[in-house]
Amino acid sequence: ERELTLMLLVDISASMDYGTQTQLKREFVAEIAASLGFSAAGNNDKVGLILFADKVYKVIPPQKGRKHILAIISTILTADYVPSVTKIDAALEYMMSVFKKKSLVFMFSDFQDEYDLKILRVAAKKHQLLGMRISDDKDNQIPDVGYALFQDAETGRQIWANTSNSRWRYEYAEKQKQLARKTEEDFENAS
Repeated sequence: ERELTLMLLVDISASMDYGTQTQLKREFVAEIAASLGFSAAGNNDKVGLILFADKVYKVIPPQKGRKHILAIISTILTADYVPSVTKIDAALEYMMSVFKKKSLVFMFSDFQDEYDLKILRVAAKKHQLLGMRISDDKDNQIPDVGYALFQDAETGRQIWANTSNSRWRYEYAEKQKQLARKTEEDFENAS
């Protein structure tokens, strides 16, 4: 059997430090990372972590062991989430330049920002790349609460919206569905 390297690329932009139900997106990512990490540790595989937003903020090189996995989970949970636009391309380019060995890569993000499809394809050819879209119910559907002020957690841009307008809520939900479909198709077609 060959040794596998598992890389976790985690978006730490401010939109990932959010949650309206039982947990924040970061907590959900930590749960998934724990499952993947402990499974890899059980197979004696290495696990590494890259935290990114507008640039790469922290790298934990791949290592083996349960203690290492616990350090990765703690890092995800305690990271300072950054109010900036996510640059998925920067994370992928960094990973490809530093980690040459073919790895199994899980990228956790809400994928609300643009990315270069060419870079995604190159990364998917060099590594086995899986995109994990992390979202909250309120990311996809906004409830009727009347006039509300919305602020983009990454850019700080604010807009007022009449959430009582069913057409506005419908168009917002449809735009989010299209974005989710596009991201899914992009990752499927890249491999």
